[in-house]
Amino acid sequence: MTCPSFQLLYDRIRSNTGLIFVDTYEEPRLVRELKREFKKDDIEFWSATQGLHAIDKEKEADRVKLHHFSPDDCRKTAKDVPTTGNILNALDIIEADCRQKIKNHSHSRIRNIYVIRDPDKFFNNPMPIRKIRDITYLVATAGSTMIMTGAGITVPTDLEKDAAYIQLRIPEFAAIKEGIIKKRILSLIQLNNDQVEQNKEPDTNKLCPDFDVDKISRACGGLTEDEIINTCSFSLTTKKTLDISTILEEKRQIINKNDILTYWVCEEQMSDVGGFTELKTWFDVQKMAMDSEHAPEFRVEQPKAALILGVQGSGKTHIAKALAKSWGKGLIKLDMGKVFAGLVGESEKRMRMALHQAEAAGGVVIIDEMDKGLGGAGSSDRTDGGTTKRVIGTLLTWMSEPHKDLFIIATANDISGLLEAHPELLRKGRFDEIWFSDAPSRNERKEIFEIHLRKRGRDPKKFNLDMLADWQYEQTGSKYDLVGSEIEHSIKEAIAQKFAQNYKGKALKIGGPTDISTEDIMTQLRHIKPISFVGKAPVKRMRDWAKDHARNVSAINCSKETTVAGKNDGPLNLFSVEDDINI
Repeated sequence: MTCPSFQLLYDRIRSNTGLIFVDTYEEPRLVRELKREFKKDDIEFWSATQGLHAIDKEKEADRVKLHHFSPDDCRKTAKDVPTTGNILNALDIIEADCRQKIKNHSHSRIRNIYVIRDPDKFFNNPMPIRKIRDITYLVATAGSTMIMTGAGITVPTDLEKDAAYIQLRIPEFAAIKEGIIKKRILSLIQLNNDQVEQNKEPDTNKLCPDFDVDKISRACGGLTEDEIINTCSFSLTTKKTLDISTILEEKRQIINKNDILTYWVCEEQMSDVGGFTELKTWFDVQKMAMDSEHAPEFRVEQPKAALILGVQGSGKTHIAKALAKSWGKGLIKLDMGKVFAGLVGESEKRMRMALHQAEAAGGVVIIDEMDKGLGGAGSSDRTDGGTTKRVIGTLLTWMSEPHKDLFIIATANDISGLLEAHPELLRKGRFDEIWFSDAPSRNERKEIFEIHLRKRGRDPKKFNLDMLADWQYEQTGSKYDLVGSEIEHSIKEAIAQKFAQNYKGKALKIGGPTDISTEDIMTQLRHIKPISFVGKAPVKRMRDWAKDHARNVSAINCSKETTVAGKNDGPLNLFSVEDDINI
């Protein structure tokens, strides 16, 4: 199955497009795919360090290794000048080739394809651009094509009217499954096992060909072709088979080399998240829309994204991790704060490359604390020449487009900056739903205490959960509730304090007489000043906005369990008791 972007490239070449810019950092894959598609044509490549080289027509595509070509063997100009170092020398040869083809009337038979690597490194000099403009239509007339390629390459303004532009995607699921895993990796396994039998080696030297091809292919999503092959080879070497955990760990290390993206291996289950009942139910609906083979027939559209606005520490990132685990997908964090590089033009390039990789990886992408990452967008024209706005524009366009097997979760603590700078970010079509995560209700606090006690090996039945859940911070006649991170902190700190008090060089037993008690946790709770008190002004602004513009992550509570403080004081005073709202 041919990738759509590659098919577009092939069509451009066959239509005698003289100049094509191809944005990709998979240059070896590009050359191999061209070799595979245009078997009878002449394919050459150039780089500043290796010079211009013709690729042997008889060599199979998968055996083409660009690093094997030595600069000593590169083509030379008519004056016997090597083509290393100076792109103009390579362009002179291309011009000479095309003029000779036209002179010999051979331009209608054999096509020449020239892959020029990293030409943009020479575009600060006007000579290469002028030369390319001079020969582009000559190249097209000769039935040939120049492909200018590089990671994040763009078309210079002077060449916009002369060139086509194509972005080559990282291999998608179908290409990984059919082209890489089934053909290349399985053939390597079979070749190894045949050699083991032929040489009468122990069966322990054989590789196991039994694995779930679909799961392996999905695990490899987001990697380049060479990265997939190297990762699979590592797994075969160390595990004698394609092992999911090994591949995912290799993938994590590869993706994490890009400081914009971080691949998280998530262990949290939905049962590890207290509250969020409405959001959990909504996630279940979206999972059916994404996974069911019958969804397209019923015209069910795949969900795109959700924005979770809320109080710091209320579990926004936690629920994203649990979602990825429950859906059986990876979680990639996109760090907006690291997108903006120092060089002009680098930020846009880094954003495009990161989005392409995240899209190819699939699963769940979290843009954590989006409000901080996009801060200052409104003044970017005055401070950075509009770089921030262009990067955000790239993100907004990407979020509007459909992405198969990809779901985006954005989190924010303060919506006011986003509303002022980019209100279009919040429209339907980018986010399917906007959710508000408030401090948990009493019953949710009780559930969260239970979860964190059990997570640390304690039996929740031995604690007075009602007493713990009822605790509220009081100040000037108002009461302020805890968020999940503060509840977790109280338990962690109680355990640490108890250990420090009782440790006498011997191991302490969980559940024993020296273990923590309800009172130990209560002591730590009394030390906490909740974020709902410390940041009551911004929290109130969020609640005011969310009341009319967002859905609450928790179900409406009709038990009247929530204690509402005085008439106008404190962040919990948005609703009267009669409203029966669980905040």
